[in-house]
Amino acid sequence: MLSTPRSWSCLLPLTLALVVFPHVPVVTGTELPTPPLPSSECRVIVEASSAAMRFFVMSPHADDSNDVAMSDPLPPLTQALHTMAPAVAYALMKDTLHELSRQHINAKVRPGCPLHIVGTSGMRELPEARQSDIYDAIYASYQADESVDKLPLDRYNLRTLPEDEESYLLTVAANFLDKRIGKDMEPSALQLYGIVDLDPSSVRLVMDVEQRWRHNVRKKAYRPTPLTQSEFLVHTFANTGTTAIRHQVDETLSALNRTDNPCMFVDGFTTADDSAPKPDGGDGRECMALIQSIVDTANSNCTNNMHCVLLSHAQPRPSGPFYALNELYQAASFAHSTLSSSSVRFDFPTPSRYEMEQVRPM
Repeated sequence: MLSTPRSWSCLLPLTLALVVFPHVPVVTGTELPTPPLPSSECRVIVEASSAAMRFFVMSPHADDSNDVAMSDPLPPLTQALHTMAPAVAYALMKDTLHELSRQHINAKVRPGCPLHIVGTSGMRELPEARQSDIYDAIYASYQADESVDKLPLDRYNLRTLPEDEESYLLTVAANFLDKRIGKDMEPSALQLYGIVDLDPSSVRLVMDVEQRWRHNVRKKAYRPTPLTQSEFLVHTFANTGTTAIRHQVDETLSALNRTDNPCMFVDGFTTADDSAPKPDGGDGRECMALIQSIVDTANSNCTNNMHCVLLSHAQPRPSGPFYALNELYQAASFAHSTLSSSSVRFDFPTPSRYEMEQVRPM
């Protein structure tokens, strides 16, 4: 089953995790010292993804001490941080940061509301030296900025998340949004959901390895401890992202001597507010049927109960339930808005730990 926590964007869980779980035991991949915990739960997070920069404001929830109030009140910057020259990076985000601080954060709260600038997949594409150049330049320019609306910024709050840490934070934050874990980070009798993250280059699966919720339900005596990064299986299937899917669609249509492409939508997806994406051109039903036929063909000679579509290697069946992220989030929303039946679900059997450990390294 593919799901999305509440109605938030697929980018939000990562940002939320940096606020709710600042003390979690993860590997930072940096030699910078560990920052002290801020005095309040207010944060401003700038998430530098591979396509844009988004600005989030987090603060304690007024009615629930175990929840967080979240907003992204300003439009994102459409230029990605990893494409910016170090000398101009801060200048491009300066006005947005000033507006965010001045109009969306109470002046009394600003001194205790630190700013974080977090890079993800786009920044990971750069050499570490280039990443440091960008972050150092932003930090130096920020310190030289004499605006009275500035938020506190420490150099160790400008960093790039390693992929495994990002996967872990996404998973725990998505489960927090869905009320499956609390701020104590301890699992309950509720099953933890995994995540499936689809981007142009790859598919990423994150699953709960220990499945401690099973012990809680069956034995009622499994010692609860906070979730750690080592308790999740993170597996990335390279060269299986949307680029590869489009390539397979093009090859299939060419073999059929078809000139029309039912999966070609004008300007991709169109959305209104937070509603599900609507098709703008193309044929949603026919596109889904075409992709299903490609998957069926790839799996036709596969070992029973296995999937071979990923690089033609036999893999354990991915389990449900999952939260859908990035382009898979859009695809799942598109499918639900396109299909007339509201009962369509994406269900897979849950694999055993042994099956998960047998996943071929890519």
